[in-house]
Amino acid sequence: MLSTTIIIAFGLSCLINTIYWTILCVSLNRIEEPKLDVTEGNYVTILVCSKNDSNNVKTLLKYLNQQIKVTTSVKVLIVNDFSDAYHSEELKKLNCRFPITLIHPKENLQGKKAALLSGLKSIKEGIILLTDADCRPRPEWISTLSSQVQLQGAVLGYSPFARQSSLVNIWVRYEGYITALQYLGWAALNKPYLGVGRSIGLQSQAITQLSIEDLNPTIASGDDDMLIQYLQSAIPSVYPAAYVDTDSPATWKAYWTQKRRHYSISPSYPLKLKIRLSTFSFSQILIFVLGIVSVIMKLSLVPLTVWCIRMIWIALVSRRTFVQLEQKDLWFLLPILDGLLSIYYLVFGLTFLLPKPKSW
Repeated sequence: MLSTTIIIAFGLSCLINTIYWTILCVSLNRIEEPKLDVTEGNYVTILVCSKNDSNNVKTLLKYLNQQIKVTTSVKVLIVNDFSDAYHSEELKKLNCRFPITLIHPKENLQGKKAALLSGLKSIKEGIILLTDADCRPRPEWISTLSSQVQLQGAVLGYSPFARQSSLVNIWVRYEGYITALQYLGWAALNKPYLGVGRSIGLQSQAITQLSIEDLNPTIASGDDDMLIQYLQSAIPSVYPAAYVDTDSPATWKAYWTQKRRHYSISPSYPLKLKIRLSTFSFSQILIFVLGIVSVIMKLSLVPLTVWCIRMIWIALVSRRTFVQLEQKDLWFLLPILDGLLSIYYLVFGLTFLLPKPKSW
């Protein structure tokens, strides 16, 4: 009786997990590329929040200087989020082909919520493109993303991690792919819940009523998540021209710190959203745990067959999304990375028992 229950539970976990993969991959695969043509004279503001990050801002501006097909009136708004004296002085010396405005938030709250709100509220018209100081926008980022905002309203961009020869980079890129698959996939299904601040586009009039309470100032992270949940409507951008490249954390410690900060906001998500997202992670955990139990109880033949069928189907349905999100090389490692993902979810599930991080 126990063995039958375990096998059935394992099979159901695999089925639910496979359906989840299928829904998200198909939703991204069905996106058709619209004809993009930004209207002449439309105002575009690139918003960047900087905290002791002037060197990265300088690099970001170099990539903005290389933008092509820009036919709009573009300016750069930098919010100096209580940087120290050196970085504050460096920000005043920045040069760019586009006009730069430097402002300061009134409150020094944990995280960048106050800085983000100050920047958003200071923009009275046109399109807003959000990015981070440590990003490298591609040459057509401004024209492509702003065109999509004109056509479709708020847009969730994608920021792939640059490929490097290290184990931490391989894992960070795969976990980043899973995250992007979920937030872009659900946005394609008209259920957006998260945005990555490295690339978001929206109309300025959409946030006229936005307040600091909407961004949940009690938690250091999650400003971009709360912004997208406030907007309630956003479409995904899966066009390479609109991608923004960035570097992955260089060490496991840096990665752990980053993810702890990101996960600290999830308890504040609405219940329906928690259930939707936990369905995937919980099914991953059950596949791993019940798979181990099956091996111990010498029931491995049926579960192994079911797992192999699941992996073959997931590999087939996700092939295109790995290409779309520029992680094609990771597709060949999918069986290994899938197993590690289960362990990852199990470990990070336990971190909810730890105190929330207080700093950004």
